[in-house]
Amino acid sequence: MMQRKQNQQKCRGNKRKRLINIPSVRTFKTHQSFSKTLKKVNSSLPKCDNKKNVIVQHLAQKFWLLSKSKHQRTSLKLADKLKDDVHNFYVRNDISYQLPGKRDVVVAKEDDGSKITYQKRILLNSLRENYEFFKEENKNVNLSRSSFAELRPVFVIPKAALAHRNCLCLYHENICLLLKSLDKYVGGNYCSSLETFTNSLVEEQVSNGSAKITWSQWMNECGRAEKKEFSGTVDEAVLLLKSRVECLLFHVYIKREQSRYFEKLKTEVTDEKVVLQVDFAENFSMKEQDEIQQAHWNSKSLSIFTAFVWSKTENFSFSLPSSDVTHDTFVVNSALEIILNHVESVLPNVTEINCFSDGAASQFKQRYHFRNLTSIANERNIDLRWNFFATSHGKGVVDGIVGVVKRLVWSAILAGDVCRSVEDFIKLARKKTDKIIVTEIKIDEIQKSKIKLENIFKTAKSVPEPQKMHYVKVVNENELEVFIIATTFTFRRRKMANNEYIKFNNDLNLNFKSRRSVVYGTHCIVSSSQPLACQAGLEILRKGGNAADAAVATAATLNVTEPCSCGIGGDCFVLYYNNQTKKISSLNGSGRSPKNLTLDKLRQMGIREKHIPFNNLNAVTVPGAVDAFIETIKLFGSGNLTLNEIFNPAIRLAEEGYPVSEITAHSWALSEQSIKQASDNGNDMLRNGKAPKAGQIMTMPKLAKTLREIADKGRDGFYKGPIAEAIVELIQSKGGLMTLEDLSEHRSTPVEPISISYSLNNNQRIRIWECPPNGQGLVALMAIGILEQIQKQNKIPSLENVEHNSAEYLHILIESLRLAFSDGSYFVSDPDFEHVPVQELLSSTYLANRAENFNPISINKNLQHGKPVNSSDTVYFAVTDSQGNACSFIFSNYTGFGTAAIPNNCGFTLHSRGSNFILEEGHPNCIQPGKRPYHTIIPSMITNENGDLLACYGVMGGFMQPQGHLQVLMNMVRYHMNVQAALDAPRFCIDAPYGNSTDDNIPSEVLLEDGISEEVIEKLKSYGHHVRLVKGVHRSIFGRGQIIAKLDNDENQLVWAAGSDPRADGHATGY
Repeated sequence: MMQRKQNQQKCRGNKRKRLINIPSVRTFKTHQSFSKTLKKVNSSLPKCDNKKNVIVQHLAQKFWLLSKSKHQRTSLKLADKLKDDVHNFYVRNDISYQLPGKRDVVVAKEDDGSKITYQKRILLNSLRENYEFFKEENKNVNLSRSSFAELRPVFVIPKAALAHRNCLCLYHENICLLLKSLDKYVGGNYCSSLETFTNSLVEEQVSNGSAKITWSQWMNECGRAEKKEFSGTVDEAVLLLKSRVECLLFHVYIKREQSRYFEKLKTEVTDEKVVLQVDFAENFSMKEQDEIQQAHWNSKSLSIFTAFVWSKTENFSFSLPSSDVTHDTFVVNSALEIILNHVESVLPNVTEINCFSDGAASQFKQRYHFRNLTSIANERNIDLRWNFFATSHGKGVVDGIVGVVKRLVWSAILAGDVCRSVEDFIKLARKKTDKIIVTEIKIDEIQKSKIKLENIFKTAKSVPEPQKMHYVKVVNENELEVFIIATTFTFRRRKMANNEYIKFNNDLNLNFKSRRSVVYGTHCIVSSSQPLACQAGLEILRKGGNAADAAVATAATLNVTEPCSCGIGGDCFVLYYNNQTKKISSLNGSGRSPKNLTLDKLRQMGIREKHIPFNNLNAVTVPGAVDAFIETIKLFGSGNLTLNEIFNPAIRLAEEGYPVSEITAHSWALSEQSIKQASDNGNDMLRNGKAPKAGQIMTMPKLAKTLREIADKGRDGFYKGPIAEAIVELIQSKGGLMTLEDLSEHRSTPVEPISISYSLNNNQRIRIWECPPNGQGLVALMAIGILEQIQKQNKIPSLENVEHNSAEYLHILIESLRLAFSDGSYFVSDPDFEHVPVQELLSSTYLANRAENFNPISINKNLQHGKPVNSSDTVYFAVTDSQGNACSFIFSNYTGFGTAAIPNNCGFTLHSRGSNFILEEGHPNCIQPGKRPYHTIIPSMITNENGDLLACYGVMGGFMQPQGHLQVLMNMVRYHMNVQAALDAPRFCIDAPYGNSTDDNIPSEVLLEDGISEEVIEKLKSYGHHVRLVKGVHRSIFGRGQIIAKLDNDENQLVWAAGSDPRADGHATGY
C-alpha cells in the first residue's frame, strides 16, 4: 500500500515538472499554434542528433535559459608577479593616459566581491604594439598575446574601442585613406609599428604601378578642412604616401618631444614657476527644458575659455564663459588677465609661467597676441613662455574641464533650471561645482582690451610663418625668441622696434657672398672659428711650439670661447703632417661606451627608439678629448713647451673673461633651457642665469680650475680623481652606467689614415687623406672615387665643362654622395668589434660598380641610404708651422652642448656621441660594451703623389662633413678657386628625417644655400630631387670650414694661404 502511494506521488511530480515546461497560453494563444511553431523549428534543425544538441544548447545559452560553461584553461596558472607586471605596464604613462572627466570612470568588481571605481585610461598604441613593447622589455617572460590581452585592466581602454582609429589630425587620416585606396595594388603584411611600416614601404611591392586609381585626402584650406577626391596612377599614389609618411614621422616626433617636455615641466612646478594650459571650447547653445521647435532658431550661444594651472601648493581649474563668440585674440587677452590676476593673488611670488595652447588655433598665433606677450611679461615682471602643441594634440585636461561644466549645466537644465544668459550659465555651474573657477569674460572688458591692443600695436605687421612655431619666449619688451622643433632644434629671434615686427633683423644676417681676402703667411697660420683661439695658437707658435702644440692650445681655448660646439667633455680626431718624413699620422680621440651598457639594459630602461636620446646620459661615451690632447703633444709635439704653457692661454681667458662672439651667442641662447634642466650646475655656463649675449664678457672660473688640474696632472687629472668622480656621479644620478673604471682605462688610438687618389686633367694625381672608421671619412673618399668613376664611364663630361653649381653639377655630386652614404652608413663602425672592409670599399672595381647606379637625368629612387642629420655643433681648425708641419684637428660635443649636463665644479658639458649608436640587434653600429660609435667628425688633408702637403682642410657640421669635403675639394681642384672663395661658394646639403646610419628607404631632401638660382632649383626638381632653399642663420646647416694651403713659388720659399668660413665667427691669422 505504501509503495503504491509513493509511486503515485512520483508520477504526479513528474507530470507537474512536464507541465511547468509547457508554454502558457499567454505566450501562444493555443497549444495548436505552439505545436506548429515547434514543428517549424524541428524541420530547420539538422538530422544529426549531435549537431542538433549543439545548436539547441547554444540557443539556450544565448537566451540565458542555460548558464554558459566557463572556459577551462589548459595552460598553467599565471604567476601573480607576472599579472602585477602586466597590470603595471598597462597603467604606465608612456603606455596609456588618464581621462580627466568626472564621468570617465569604470566600476570594477574585485576578486573578493568588492567594487572599486577607477578613472579610465586610453592606450596610446594598439594591443598588438603594446604586446611587442612588453615582450621587448621582458624577453625572458613566456606570455601569449591572448593572455596579455586578457590581463588588460578593465579601466584601460584600447584604441579600437574609441570613436576614431587614431588621433584626429590629417597626418594620420590621410595615410589611412591612401592605404585604403592602395590596398589592391601594394602587397605586404600587417606592421606592428611605425618603424616597421616605413621600412616595408618599398616600390617592389607594387603589383601594377601604371593602374589608374582614385583616393581621398583631407585638405586644409583657409583654416577649414575638407575631404577632396584625387585620381592618378598607383605609382603617383605611392610617391604621395611616402611624402605623407615623412610628414607623419616629423609630426609624431614633435608630438612625443612636446609631451615629454610638458610632463617634465609639470613634475617640476613650484609656487614660483607654474604651468598654464589654455584652450577655447566649442560654443554652448543656451536652451530650456521642453523648448518649442521654433525657439531653436533664436537660441543664443556663448563661448567658453578653459584653463588649468599647475603649481606646488594648489592647482586651479578655470571655465570662463562669454557672450562674445568670436574666439579672437582680444578675448584671449581678457581671459589671461582674469587668470593671471587670480594666480598672482594666490601665488604672489610667481616669477615664471610656461603656457601651453593649441598649435592650430589662430587666436594664439596672431600678431597682437605675440606682441601682447611682451607687454604682459613687462607689466607683471614675469618670465613668460608660450608653447604651441602639435596639430590636434595636447588638449588633455582643459577639454575635460569644459566637458564637466557643460554636462553639469545641461543636467541642471534637464532638471528644470533656466539658462538664458551667461549669468544663468555661471549661476548653474557654480551651483553644481565649487572646484572650478567660473567667471564671466565681460564684453566691456573685451572692448577695452581691443582698444588697448590696437592703439599700442596698430603698426604691428603680420608674423611670417606662425604655423611653424612651437615655442615663444619673451626676452624683453622688444624681443621674442621663437623656437621651431625640427630634426635638430632650430631657433629664431624677432626684435620689435617702433612697435612693429622686423622680419628677423636680429636673426644673424648671413646674406653673404663674403668679401674676405685670403690670408698669407711665410711662417705659420692658424685658422679657426674663433679669433681668440687663433691668437692662442699663434702665442704658442711664437714661443717655439710646433703645429701640434698650437693645435692643442687652440682646442683648449675653443672649449672656453665656443663651448656650444666643443669641449673636454667630448671627442676629437687629429691628422698630423710631418714635413721631414712626409708622413701623415692619425689619432682617434673618440671614447667608448661604458662596459656595463648593453642593448638589453637600454630596453629595460624604456628606450625603444633606434637611438639613445640626446639628453639621456647613457648617450655619454667616455670623453676622449683630454687624452687625445696629451697624446697629440706626446706623439707630434715639439717638446719645447710644458702642458701648463700650452693650456695657459685658455686658462687665462676662462679666469679673466672674454667677449662672446655673435654666432656663438646665438647658439648659446639656443641651449639655455637645456643647460638649466640637464643638471643642477647650469649656472656654471650661464651669465646671471642667462645665456651671454654678443659682446658680453663671460668668465668660466670652474672650467679654468679644471683645465689647470689637467695641466698640472696630465691625463690623470681628468680620468682619475675629483673630475672623474664628478662625471661618474652625475651620469649615475641620471640613470647612466658609466664607472670610474671606464674612465681610467680609456686611451686614444694612433691609427693609419686612409686615402684615395684622384686624377686632375693635367695627368697629375692628388691624394686625399681622412681618418679611418669609426669616423665617416670613408664616406668622403668613396664619394670622390665614385665621382671619378662616373667621369671615366663617360656618363658626364669633364667637370671643368660643367658650370659650377648648375643643376647638372649639383646632381652629380648629390648622387655620388648618396651612393657613398648608402655604404658608409652601414659599414662605418668600431673596427675593434666589426670588420670594416675599407680597402674593398675604396677599390676602383667596387667604386666603378657603384657608379653604374648613376643616372645623369634622374635620381636613383630605389637607392637605400643613411638619413643624415646635419648641424654645426663641432669645431674644425687647421694649424701650420714654419717647419712645414700641419695639423688638421676636429673637436666636438656632437649636439651643441651635447647632453648639456655639467659635472659638479667642473665647468664643462658632457657630449652626446653615444646617440649615434643604432639600437638594432645585428647592426654593425649596434651598441656593445666598450665600443666606439659611428663618428661624424673628420679632418682631412691633400698631398701630391710624392707626399708633399698641398692643403689641410675640413668642414664641420655633423653629416654635412663629407658633403662639405667633396664640395670644397671640387671648388679648389676643378674650378681653381682660391681657398677663401672655395669656402664662400654656396653649398648643398643632403638632409632627411631624424635618424642616421640606417637603411630605411626614405627620400632625402636636398637643402640649397641662398645664392643658388631659382632656375637650378626647378631643374633639380625635374630630376626628382626634393629641394628646399635655406636662408639666413639656418645656413649654418651647410657647415663651417677652414683651409690652409701650401703655395708653390719660384723662390722655393714657404708660403701658406688660408681661408676661413664666413658662416662662423672666426678668421685665419698668421705671420
